[in-house]
Amino acid sequence: MDQSKGKADFERKAAGDALSSLRHIEALKLWLAFREERGALPARRDFDPLEMPQLLAWVTLVDVVPGESRESNEVSAPVRYRARLVGTEITQRHGRDVTGKFDDELYEPVYLHQIRTVYGCLRREKLPCLVTCCLPVPERQATIYERLLLPLAGDGEEVDMIMSVFDYPDPNRFRYERAPVGRSEWRATLLEL
Repeated sequence: MDQSKGKADFERKAAGDALSSLRHIEALKLWLAFREERGALPARRDFDPLEMPQLLAWVTLVDVVPGESRESNEVSAPVRYRARLVGTEITQRHGRDVTGKFDDELYEPVYLHQIRTVYGCLRREKLPCLVTCCLPVPERQATIYERLLLPLAGDGEEVDMIMSVFDYPDPNRFRYERAPVGRSEWRATLLEL
């Protein structure tokens, strides 16, 4: 993703070539099994927390909240995203719990634009997406994480929730050790199935 212009340039890769995290592979297998079973996008209700205890601490659920216009002739407000659930490991690693917060309450403009661009693409394409993010951390090595984004749809069609499964890989796998000063760096890959 080119942050300087806000341009979304998503790479596309076969899921088998893009994923190296065992956590991500396991989550994608679950998602694919539910998709095949339903013949449509999985819904939140398909995932039983008791059947995936090893993933729970690493999962976030994000509600897609459609924008609303106050008058019939107004352009509707942008879609917002609300953190419904944030796994304990994610909260611990990032040093805050964002449960119940909206994206525009949490993030500075560049990061907000990045996340909305990725989420918007995920909603349109209805495909899983692997995001690698490098967050600058003052006075120490940047935090690098990957998250597998999985679109969920209560009706099987319209994405109304996004499940993210986080992993924190070895930072030496990436070409940078520190993010550019003052901003995060993102790479987004849509997964071809």
